[in-house]
Amino acid sequence: GKWFAVMFDEESESESSQAKLRDLTPWEYSTELLRATLKVSTTPNPTVADFVEMSNLASGLKSQNLAKWSSRMSEEQRMCFFLNVYHSLRIHASFILGAPSSLYGWSSFGRKASYVIGGMVFSLAEIEHCILRYPLSKAKFLFMDITYTSTPFTELFKLKKKEPRISLVLNHGTMSNAIDTPVFVIGKSTEGSLTFDEQLAEAASKFLEDQFVVNLKEKRVKIPKVCYWYAKDF
Repeated sequence: GKWFAVMFDEESESESSQAKLRDLTPWEYSTELLRATLKVSTTPNPTVADFVEMSNLASGLKSQNLAKWSSRMSEEQRMCFFLNVYHSLRIHASFILGAPSSLYGWSSFGRKASYVIGGMVFSLAEIEHCILRYPLSKAKFLFMDITYTSTPFTELFKLKKKEPRISLVLNHGTMSNAIDTPVFVIGKSTEGSLTFDEQLAEAASKFLEDQFVVNLKEKRVKIPKVCYWYAKDF
């Protein structure tokens, strides 16, 4: 939409951002993008340099030749890239559009917020439902029947294997999500670093620790809504 073009002007890209475009794979680039975005969103007093770095990296997505990677990216690399991009876009869109206050508002928000990546347009909703959650079950909402149509772009990158933990690690910025937004990393790993599967398991466990409540006195268990919405996946 227009908000993207205004905030992330192509001419704002710096030489350092261009260098990252040349040197990093898409999934490595997405890690740097989300780290920069979280630095702005979680730091009490982010600097102008922090905003510039975030904007340059977001603008740099337009220069990512993602199409050439479509047949070369593994399932883990796709998950890493689109999870990081999803969270970055969700935070950016909240800066501009404001966070949605209802389920109906979230549906509209998810369709409007989009990134242009290598000439391809991906909305927040398309990334979640037509790529990351593509092999999984449809959401179970009491009063809503929301459908999402795949595009030629999402068809290139949709996941093929069911990964239920996706529903646990996606952070929509609501009280039903984990407190922290996970940053996933593949490549250029250091000795002792976690594999992607281990990172996914850690993020899913953290979500359950934050949201799963057992009251022994009342003999009651409180589960997060996402486990109800996507119960068929677990």
